Amino acid sequence: MLQLIRILGKDYVVWDKAAAIRFRRPCTKTLQMHFQITEELLEKIKIEVASNKEFEFTEKLQWVDKEAKVYAELEKTIYVADKQHYLAKRKLKSPKK
Repeated sequence: MLQLIRILGKDYVVWDKAAAIRFRRPCTKTLQMHFQITEELLEKIKIEVASNKEFEFTEKLQWVDKEAKVYAELEKTIYVADKQHYLAKRKLKSPKK
């Protein structure tokens, strides 16, 4: 999420919407996870947001050690919206005083 906020800039709202973790085995090692934001993914996000004002996508990720042994699997859903659309949508949902 933080990477996308920096890449997409101030005209977008980005937040983590959901995550599910499946732990495969216990670990006492240092683990790594790679979340690659490709040009294709960025283009898809921009096209979807331009067309629909908001977009959700789910990425499957893994926590692995140096030998690529999988310790946990993660499904992460990320929400991206046009900032003006998001603010207007939020304003409609807020209770009137």
